[in-house]
Amino acid sequence: MTELPSIGDPALFIVLMTVLVALGASSVMSGWAERRFPWLGVLVTIVASCGFAWVGSQEGIALDTIRVAFVEILARLIR
Repeated sequence: MTELPSIGDPALFIVLMTVLVALGASSVMSGWAERRFPWLGVLVTIVASCGFAWVGSQEGIALDTIRVAFVEILARLIR
């Protein structure tokens, strides 16, 4: 089995995957409330979850890591 490539900027990737999981999950829940199947929401949630698994296999991830990543990206935007 081949190795996955390393992640260029783990903090940015963590923030992006967190936002995608939140948007995908909200799409799935709204589709469930409207009694339809939200294909795109399920796809986005699966892709973002795989992204989290990739970061977790490379960097290790915990709830504290997600909070630190958001603060780091916010500090980059302010600077």
